[in-house]
Amino acid sequence: FNLDKNIDLAAPDVQAAINAASAQLPQDLPYAPYYKKVNPTQTAILFYVLKSKTIPLSDLYDYANSVIGERLSIIEGVSQVSVYGQPYAVRVQVDPQKLATKNLGLDEVGSAIQQSNVYLPVGTLYSKNREYTINVDGQIIDADKYNPVVLKTKDGAIVRVSDIGKAFTSLQNDKNPVKQFTATDDQFCIGLGILKQDTANTLDVIKSINEALPSLRNQLPSSVELKKIYDESIFINESVEDVEHTILIALVLVVLIIFLYLGKIIDTIIPAIAIPISILGTFSVMHFMNFNIDILSLLAISLSIGFLVDDAIVVLENIVRHIEEGLTPFEAAITGSREIFSTIISMTLSLCTVFIPLIFMEGIVGRLFHEFSITIASTVLISGFVSLSLTPLLCSKFIPVRKQGQKKNKIEQLSERLNEFLLKLYKPSLTWALNHRKTMLCVGGISLGLSVYLVAVLPKDFMPGDDIGLIQGFALTTDGTSPYQVAKDMDTLAKIAVQNPYVDSIVTIGSQPQDNQGVMYICLKPFSERPFAGYVALDLMKSMNSIPGVMVFMKPMPLINLQAGTTASRADYQYTLQSFSADSLFKYVPIMQQKMQQTPGLSSVTSDLDVHQPQVNLEILRDKASMLGITAQQIENVVSLAYANTNLSPINAPLNQYYVIMEVMPKFYEDPSMLSQIWITPPGTNNSVPLSSIVKITQGLGPLTVNRFNGLPSATISFNLNNTSLSQAITSIENLARDTLPPDITGTVQGSANVFQQSFATLPFLIVIMMFIIYVILGILYENFFPPLTVMSTLPPAALGGLLTLMIFGLTLSLYAVIGLILLLGIVLKNGIIMVDFANERRELEKMSIYDSIYKSCVIRFRPILMTTLSAIMGAVPIAMGLGGMTALSRRPLGMVIIGGLIVSQILTLYLTPVIYTYIEEFHTSLNNWHEKRKLKTAE
Repeated sequence: FNLDKNIDLAAPDVQAAINAASAQLPQDLPYAPYYKKVNPTQTAILFYVLKSKTIPLSDLYDYANSVIGERLSIIEGVSQVSVYGQPYAVRVQVDPQKLATKNLGLDEVGSAIQQSNVYLPVGTLYSKNREYTINVDGQIIDADKYNPVVLKTKDGAIVRVSDIGKAFTSLQNDKNPVKQFTATDDQFCIGLGILKQDTANTLDVIKSINEALPSLRNQLPSSVELKKIYDESIFINESVEDVEHTILIALVLVVLIIFLYLGKIIDTIIPAIAIPISILGTFSVMHFMNFNIDILSLLAISLSIGFLVDDAIVVLENIVRHIEEGLTPFEAAITGSREIFSTIISMTLSLCTVFIPLIFMEGIVGRLFHEFSITIASTVLISGFVSLSLTPLLCSKFIPVRKQGQKKNKIEQLSERLNEFLLKLYKPSLTWALNHRKTMLCVGGISLGLSVYLVAVLPKDFMPGDDIGLIQGFALTTDGTSPYQVAKDMDTLAKIAVQNPYVDSIVTIGSQPQDNQGVMYICLKPFSERPFAGYVALDLMKSMNSIPGVMVFMKPMPLINLQAGTTASRADYQYTLQSFSADSLFKYVPIMQQKMQQTPGLSSVTSDLDVHQPQVNLEILRDKASMLGITAQQIENVVSLAYANTNLSPINAPLNQYYVIMEVMPKFYEDPSMLSQIWITPPGTNNSVPLSSIVKITQGLGPLTVNRFNGLPSATISFNLNNTSLSQAITSIENLARDTLPPDITGTVQGSANVFQQSFATLPFLIVIMMFIIYVILGILYENFFPPLTVMSTLPPAALGGLLTLMIFGLTLSLYAVIGLILLLGIVLKNGIIMVDFANERRELEKMSIYDSIYKSCVIRFRPILMTTLSAIMGAVPIAMGLGGMTALSRRPLGMVIIGGLIVSQILTLYLTPVIYTYIEEFHTSLNNWHEKRKLKTAE
């Protein structure tokens, strides 16, 4: 559904559609169509296995489904408990040759079993004083009790099930085993995957489950082992702790920079207090808006550490400057905060405005980063309020009177020497820049052009891979491979996997989702004991692809699953082809798949199109069949009973509903030639005829399944990336499709690739809106059209620095990198605002020239600009270094973009912005003079 569609309102529409379609469906469906409100591609938050060396798998399934699954499914926040395994079934295997000697047909056996296993309401007896419920023993639950069931009686001879076959305890599907492997053991098991509701908190749900499990364990036999395989709360708690450590490291680095620059403990504490107060206020806002403390919200707080103190530092520095000029602390606090008021408001609102692209981004990404954007914007607003209220108050109370020539401590002296040294370098270079304005203007133009160029040419990606300690594997054999062979292959693959030193355990599911395929869930050891999951997956693929006839695909389970469809894809990205003509689709999809396999940058290319399945075709000889009174329905019914694993008759037990399944003996379904051994008894006769006499048996190839997308036949080609970006891969695939596919086949990217395209399609438009709103806000605050242009001249150097960092380190322009660029633009806007505000103030109060005012502004504001920039850099250092555990590596581009952008923008902005200021103010002055002259002429 669309994200705007309420799932509860959609449910009645789905039910209405099911009801409308029910009349066209077969009447003998084993289950009526139903719906569930779940996300089919959602990763389980908990995964358990039940295993026992003495209890049958069918009983284990009942324990998993009824004792545990149904109890856990009613816990608040649990949406579904998926049971991986098969329930109990009675399997009746018959020998067609014995049936022929008894003149019995498969359909007669099926009818006899159905009539022998009944469960009907039979009524109640009522007397004047008592009532009696009638209970007829019409249902047979135990498999061995089906063997004496009478199938036929003639002339005193009785034919029982045991005479023509056997009945035994089995599973509903005995061809897709579930097994768990470790380095020392392997055992058949039942799997339990627990999914949560989208709105539920993962930790709360897992906590409730852990509280309920002890009592459920007590209801299990002592021989049953319930073992936890995967627990997402471990990953979440470790990730949150890692991000908390990142916040602490960033806080220490920022405070250290403030102390080294200011030299006094009290001067350091005053702006540093803004950090905990702003964070506390942000948590209050999050609580009010029902936000969660998660990785993204903590990332927002971690990023904001670096610039939470910016406003407080600017206010503190301005107040201290007035104290050193002779004002009392109280007077300096009033005067300094009043002077800087509009500057702080401009800085705060500008930084908040840059989050507009993230707040209003459409689709899943917009939902994903909505809380992130609101959180960080709230932090910025609160820090601005603190810097204009608490910071001046603390300055007026705790900063002592300072006089010129007053003795300073060693840290202050060191800081002052460093500042003087940097000023000695900056002043002459600034003078040179102001005297060579055209050269600097060219530098600005070049930075703008390079930024646009780099945005166009840099490879783009969606979200770098995460590591949650779980890898999903897929085994694909050739079409027509027996499920028994697939089970052997899965065992071999699992034994190879558990020998990897980084693998803890593996659970395999054979013949899933198709008979010739298998699925593996590989649980890795703790993050501290192994490399990144992506490297482990590549290593496993190399070792496991050595088995002839088996292709293995691996992918780390993502933190956020954006796959399309209702089944797991074999790779990270999907390209779906669809057509009105299934034949055309079957012809061209293999061609497209082969070309994609040969395309550089693509790996693990595979499709879900299985069109080479060996088939046994039965062509009914209708004239012969009609002469014998045999209908096509009877033929298909007999073949279905023999080979279709049909749920013949239900068994209604107290815990669950089971089925009686009839099939031929194994030797009769191992070879297509054995179809000739199937006999059919014409209605009204006692003489059976062989199936081969009324059908023509041939062999061929055909589709195993026909997938559909939006109602049309479709095929999905999945692929991974190999040293290329998603944008380059999509471009290559679209070019291949244009050159390969006929007009009646259309291709579209789905899943993560589709979300990537949608997100980056709207992003440029949102950034343009952001720039316009920033200009409008600054124009309102300055009450002038021209100063905002000077302030915004800081943006091209910042963008250039961030983009150059990505290019130098070989990183893609991913979503995290875009977030870093957006934050970077907001941070560097502050530097421009500090310069322009002070220059305008000098021109107004001291009647300075344009050149002198901007020169003095740059020199006096040099220290706070440098301090705020270094603070922002220190706040991003832990993120750029990848400190923060399993998910930190994917966020490194964010920190690197901020650091690289700030370094480049700091160098260029300190020279380019003053030059832009002089040009714009000269033009503004000339425009005012022209306007005044025109007014005088009009007056004359």
